Amino acid sequence: MNVTVGPPVDILHELEQLAWAPATDVNHLQNTPAFLRFVELCQTRYPHIRPGSMLRFSLASALRQLGLGCLVGGQGSGLAASATEIADRLDKAMKSTASKRLYLCPLDLASHLPAITFGPNQVRRFSATELEQLFDVLHLHRANENWSFDSGRFSEFNWLVVSEQVPHDDMGPEGRRLPGLFMDLGQDFGRIEPYKTGLPPAVEAALFGLLTIPWERIGGLREMEWRGFGVPWVYTLDSDVFARRVPPPSPDSLSWEPAGHIDANGDEHEYERPITYPLDDGSDDEITWLNDSAWSDIISARQTTLFDRPVAHFFIRGFQSDGVDEFLAHISTIEAALAYLWIMINAPEEGSQERIPARRTGSRFAFPDCSTMVRSGTPIPSFSGLGATSCTANRWRTFPGTIDGVPENLLGRLYAR
Repeated sequence: MNVTVGPPVDILHELEQLAWAPATDVNHLQNTPAFLRFVELCQTRYPHIRPGSMLRFSLASALRQLGLGCLVGGQGSGLAASATEIADRLDKAMKSTASKRLYLCPLDLASHLPAITFGPNQVRRFSATELEQLFDVLHLHRANENWSFDSGRFSEFNWLVVSEQVPHDDMGPEGRRLPGLFMDLGQDFGRIEPYKTGLPPAVEAALFGLLTIPWERIGGLREMEWRGFGVPWVYTLDSDVFARRVPPPSPDSLSWEPAGHIDANGDEHEYERPITYPLDDGSDDEITWLNDSAWSDIISARQTTLFDRPVAHFFIRGFQSDGVDEFLAHISTIEAALAYLWIMINAPEEGSQERIPARRTGSRFAFPDCSTMVRSGTPIPSFSGLGATSCTANRWRTFPGTIDGVPENLLGRLYAR
């Protein structure tokens, strides 16, 4: 027999009293007797949380996110939730050990792309209604009723959506709400982080996957721009009710151009539309190459020294940069990958009489011509093979072997740049 256990009666009673209290804000709520009793009940039920002003602020902020009537304009407002719903969601948040985090990335300048899914990532267009659900507009307005979200204009763009599960630390609700107050002050704040791109690691991995699509060969403006899109910003959305919400950027942060049309009555109408980089006809096959199978290859590659760092870092830096910085980033990508690859090919495994080629069953190299490079004082000869202009996606996809655990089709797609 299944027994449904609801929220504790005493906590539910205090929430009902708070919900019907006069409208107030988070700061003033923390000083009310009813709220202080509620905090004491929470400390009794969840002994792992620590007392103090930061706990009170974190709980009050969470109650606003959950729709406590007195914090969202009154119990009769469209933003308010029932006390039972608030108590149930708060209980789950207190006991949770992880939360789902979404990274919402507009693909500025991208043409209309086919919908693709690769691992925990997807690229597609969303309707205005779908975007409101994706951005959780209800909780956005609970956080601040003055924040706005123009779902209609945003629906004219493609989106990269990246999801991941993020474990909670042991800092409790206050650490999840105010993580900056719990940082390690003993760390070296002046240390150099050599491989920071400014992107969350999950987004960086998804972007690396998108860049394996040969945009420079399918783009209609390839003589001017090899990229098929831009990522001007990343909006982070956490399912944790203790996580802080921030206002979404404006659609004006993306690229628009004036346009017009003449209706059936001969009247001229002006409007704005997104600026897009055109793609060649038949490019959908190149884009839909990126699927769960290809993502599995990319994940395998990122687990090796070859692609984890610095190859992926410089590849993405080339996407983010322009001019000489872009050029140097791509040169560094090739140098890092080929240098390591040469060492792997020419150095036998420790304790083994066989050289690396014996482990490359079925492999067929297809590297672009490269000039002699030097790594650690060792001359590295160029690899002769197919150049970037003669490599095709079909040839790349026929490579069945691996090199140090990295699928050769992925190597071909990168080196053909």
